[in-house]
Amino acid sequence: MLDTRRAIETPEGVEIQLRVAGPFVRGVAAFLDIIVMMLVVSVLAQFLLFFGKIGNALLTIVIFFFYWFYPVFSEIYMGGATIGKKALNIKVLHDDGTEVSWQASIIRNILRYVDFLPFAYCFGFLSIIFNADFKRLGDFTAGTLVVYTDKETKNDDIPIISPLMPRWHLKTDEQLAIMGFTERLKTLSPQRQNELSEILSELTGKQGEAGTTELVQYANWIVGRR
Repeated sequence: MLDTRRAIETPEGVEIQLRVAGPFVRGVAAFLDIIVMMLVVSVLAQFLLFFGKIGNALLTIVIFFFYWFYPVFSEIYMGGATIGKKALNIKVLHDDGTEVSWQASIIRNILRYVDFLPFAYCFGFLSIIFNADFKRLGDFTAGTLVVYTDKETKNDDIPIISPLMPRWHLKTDEQLAIMGFTERLKTLSPQRQNELSEILSELTGKQGEAGTTELVQYANWIVGRR
């Protein structure tokens, strides 16, 4: 069986596992997005066509911007996922596991139209099936991966204490760093635990043992312990 897991090492020295999404699930997500776009455009068309030639001109502009920028805005403001991707529990990340940026999202989505060449997404499909990370041209150029949103974690390795909701929204790479750190606590001396927790002190605002404890509380919250 093809192993789609990819190991990524965070700056904290913690190895995290991501599961790369294959061509089938990505294809289904793309199909769902096409349906979403068609429905939205159909509704807008019913309204704008009442305005005659001006409505037709506005509809053309709306269609252009919607089809080009719906994926970009979705990936930036919906955590790396369009509606189709969210339905399939997949998302776009940088190769290093960090959240996708504006630049990367724009690049990968502009090049989506190259993947349609010469017809019916032929180039993109061939690109995806002939590389281990299932990347299309846009992913190679932008340095992105499409992965499953579930994180492979050993929840039993996380010490059970009272959970604490993080002070602010944590990005995917920050959540993974916290999970990886807390899973390794049993193998680390108290001194080493506190040293590593200081690397993540920006997330807690605390140092030493207090910072370590708060990170464990965050981890308990992330895995759903309430």
